Amino acid sequence: MSAVENFTPSKLPQTTGLCGVVQDLISKAASKVALLARTIFETIRSIWQGSLKFLKTFPPLAFPARVLPLIFKKIFTHREEPEEIKSLRLKAEQGDSRAQYELGRIYRDGKNGVKEDIKEAIKWSTRAAMQGHLKAQNNLGCLLLKEKPNEGIEWLRIAAEKNYSKAQYNLGCIYRDGKGGVKKDTQEAVKWFQLAADQGHLNAQEALENILS
Repeated sequence: MSAVENFTPSKLPQTTGLCGVVQDLISKAASKVALLARTIFETIRSIWQGSLKFLKTFPPLAFPARVLPLIFKKIFTHREEPEEIKSLRLKAEQGDSRAQYELGRIYRDGKNGVKEDIKEAIKWSTRAAMQGHLKAQNNLGCLLLKEKPNEGIEWLRIAAEKNYSKAQYNLGCIYRDGKGGVKKDTQEAVKWFQLAADQGHLNAQEALENILS
C-alpha cells in the first residue's frame, strides 16, 4: 500500500487544537467587523434621512430630496435572484444545454424577475447553440443580427438546414426584406418560406402566399 492508503486519523499532526483556536479568533473577528459595518451603515442612513428632512424644507431642493432616496435605494438595495433562476443557472453552468437556452431566453425577454440583459442572453444562447440546441441557434441568430449580422445569419442558417421551421422562416424574412446586409432575394426567400410552410409554420405560409399572389 502507498503512504496515502496507510494514512490514519491517529497520524494527523498535533495542531488541531491550535487550528481550532485560530478559527475561533477569525470567526469572532469576522462577527465584529460585520457588526461594525452594520453600525456604520445605520449611522450613514440615519444622517441621510435627517439630511433629506432638512432639504425638504427648502422649495428649490424639494425635488432632489424626493429623487435622491430612489437613487440611493436603487444603488444599495440587493435584489435576491429568484430560486428558479438560481436552479437554472446551476444546471447551465454544469453544461445543460436546455438550461442554457432557457436562461438565454429569460435574459432576452426580461422575465421571471430578471431584467433584460442582451449580453447575458447572447452568452447563454451561444453556449447552448454550440451544443447543437436548435432553438438556441435560432435565438442567437436573431440576437446577433443587429451587431454581427454575418454571424447571426450563419447561426440561423445552421438551424434552418437542420429543418428548424422558425429559423427557416426568419431566413426567409431576411432575404425578403434585405436585412442584415443581405440583398433582397425573392427566390431565396421563397425557398426558406416554403420549407417552413411545409412544416405547418403559419407565418411562413402567409408570407409565401403574399409573395406568390
